[in-house]
Amino acid sequence: TLHGPGGIGKTRLAIQAAYTYLEQIQEDVYIVELATIDNIAMFIIAIADAVQFRFSGAESLETQLFSYLQNKHMLLVLDGFERLAAEAGILSRMLLNAFNLRLLITSQSRLNLQEEWVINVEGLPTPEVEDLETLQQSTAVKLFLQISRRVRPNYAPTPADLQAIGQICQFVEGSPLGIELAATWMNQLTPPEIVANIQASYGFLASDRTDLPTRHRSARSIFENAWQLLNEDEKRALPQLSVFRGGFTLEAARREVGASLPALNALTDKSLLQRSPLSGRFEMPEILREFSEEKLAAMRMTHEISAYARHAQYYMHYLGQRSADLHGRRQLT
Repeated sequence: TLHGPGGIGKTRLAIQAAYTYLEQIQEDVYIVELATIDNIAMFIIAIADAVQFRFSGAESLETQLFSYLQNKHMLLVLDGFERLAAEAGILSRMLLNAFNLRLLITSQSRLNLQEEWVINVEGLPTPEVEDLETLQQSTAVKLFLQISRRVRPNYAPTPADLQAIGQICQFVEGSPLGIELAATWMNQLTPPEIVANIQASYGFLASDRTDLPTRHRSARSIFENAWQLLNEDEKRALPQLSVFRGGFTLEAARREVGASLPALNALTDKSLLQRSPLSGRFEMPEILREFSEEKLAAMRMTHEISAYARHAQYYMHYLGQRSADLHGRRQLT
């Protein structure tokens, strides 16, 4: 499973891997688009359409498809499986029935199957904006310039432009789609102007390009799509976690917003939080935090006030416990 948030490049990576597999293994490869499919019947029909299998007879669709796949040597690329994550058991049944079948899956959610091998797809490395040489060599900056030159063919960035482009790449955390949405504005704005607009509102990251799927034409649509995949507990927790800036601990999340460990783990599995393996702290990307803050504001006012009040109360208590460390020999430096 290629696992990561929307717009991070899972589909492109899966397609490239499929082409490599086809060249090296020379078995049939089929790509099945699942982004809009949310039930098993349509999932089975989508696979059948991709492999050009036609149903007939009274047996169930699953039985007929599994019978067809039983002796096939092929790779199925299942792109956008997140809406079906709760029904992932069908993949185990499929693999048990067809020993020579290989599955490559892209999903915003982990599938939590015994057979699953998870590859976390992350954003492009983002450079330090102070080092111009590093900026020029950065893959993220090069992608921004490549897209920019589609609308400004002779564009040559100034040092100030390069630093602004580095800021853009940092703000979208190296997301290829985020970089693309920002770079499409280069026919009207300079990089520093793009930075200013993004800082004013993440909603600025949008494009009217018709070759992009509707769900990928803006940062807002990406997050709304992810929001629809959450259950009620997760929808309560995510907005209230937006009161944290710079990450938070499990203890802080529990005390301040009443977020349970299962909810935090689910939000991590669904690519909305990251957890540091070293410190154990949870982090929410800043651009997603802004979206979550909007959701918090849309809640009843009492909930919003309560979240911020608990946040302030927790850290007042935290500082109070450590007042001796702040003023004595053990003060932190």
